Amino acid sequence: MGIEQFEEFFSVKISSDKMKAMLYLNKEYHLDISFTEDDLIEELVERSVTYGIQQDRVKLVSTGMKSEGFPVVIAEGTSPQHGQDGTINYEINVNVQKQVQTAGPVNFREVMEIPSVHKGDKLLTVIDPTVGKPGKNVINSTVYPKKGKPVKIKAGKNVEWNQQEQAMYSTIDGQVSVGEKVIHVYPYYEVSGDIDMRTGNLDFVGTIVIRGNVPNGYKLKADGDIKVYGLVESAVLLAGGSIYVSEGIAASSRGEVKASLDVQVGYVNQGNIEAGRDIIVENSILHSHCIAREHIYCEKGSIIGGSLSAGTLIQGKDIGNRMSTTTELFFGVNKKIVEKEQILQTKQVELKDSIKKLTLIGEKLNKKKEVSGLSSKERITLLRQRNSLEVTEQQLNDVEEQLESLGVNNEENPNAQLMVNGTLHSNTYLSFGKYKRHIIHPSKRVKVELRDGEISILSRD
Repeated sequence: MGIEQFEEFFSVKISSDKMKAMLYLNKEYHLDISFTEDDLIEELVERSVTYGIQQDRVKLVSTGMKSEGFPVVIAEGTSPQHGQDGTINYEINVNVQKQVQTAGPVNFREVMEIPSVHKGDKLLTVIDPTVGKPGKNVINSTVYPKKGKPVKIKAGKNVEWNQQEQAMYSTIDGQVSVGEKVIHVYPYYEVSGDIDMRTGNLDFVGTIVIRGNVPNGYKLKADGDIKVYGLVESAVLLAGGSIYVSEGIAASSRGEVKASLDVQVGYVNQGNIEAGRDIIVENSILHSHCIAREHIYCEKGSIIGGSLSAGTLIQGKDIGNRMSTTTELFFGVNKKIVEKEQILQTKQVELKDSIKKLTLIGEKLNKKKEVSGLSSKERITLLRQRNSLEVTEQQLNDVEEQLESLGVNNEENPNAQLMVNGTLHSNTYLSFGKYKRHIIHPSKRVKVELRDGEISILSRD
């Protein structure tokens, strides 16, 4: 039967996402009309509201709800349950850096333990994402959930993927190196003492372990990690994984320590360090140049002189000193990453152009093959075209993966922070992208961040 002159007294509005229907009161209705719950439901159905009708509220309106109770949610859909992202269950302890962030004193030598495995050991299990559960809106249409995203991790060197078990296994005895999207197991080469003329420079496909010091002028290059139990002087250390130095780096502003992942070290004096992820220093960083894509931790020591650059966080006890030594801190994209990104973008354009040309050649040859057949020379050209296309597409995929990994550094990070546990001294220069600030007066226990286009110093107490 419905309600006569319904629209004179009420109006129904469905939200843009169709998950709610609101009943509005246009004018007082108690003395002019009366209706049942079924009458009101019939009016809602006529206006396409057929699911999630709130019976208790329908009853309230039909018995004369006070005007201040409007508008009222008269129908509400069921939200979908979105799928959960895939996860990785590691069978070995690979989270080395997490130990540094726990409360209490840190045993730095324990922090630098590299997990070792044997041939056949299970490294990890991949848990697939879930698809979720659909919901319904107030017009009784299905609302589909977002599917969970699969994890991105590849089996690297000396690692085997078992499709049936969704697991990865080591194919050799070695040491594990976990990147952001790949896991390797590297063989390791060990030197029982210092690097000297007998060992010379080292270039190894796995992990290098030095039980002594690395003096001036030597070069160590490893596809995996580099672990030094002693001191590193003005030497060059390059690692595809992480670099661990138990004692410290005293480099006299020469040499280089560069890791694709983390650099963990006892102290740094006049060093040049670059890390693809984090730099973790147990004690002080003095007159050094350090670049980390994400974090620099120096919680127990001072950062004095030189320049530090981090994408997300720099944390230290004291920044600068009472002598007002010039100390520069940068947050956001560093110049090297911008240059690398530009090179990759140029390569990406070139590869896409090559793929377009190769595809066109393939289409022409295949069309001729269907019509009149190919000569022996043309058949060879078609085979070369297919091979070249496959290689070029793989190269493009590699370039795009590298660009994606750099993507987090493309923009100024609005969450970038400086955390000072002790004193932020004068003559410290702070740069958050294009925003800069020169510290004139010292501050104790502060955090510094970018707020509304201004570098703000906030108390942590």
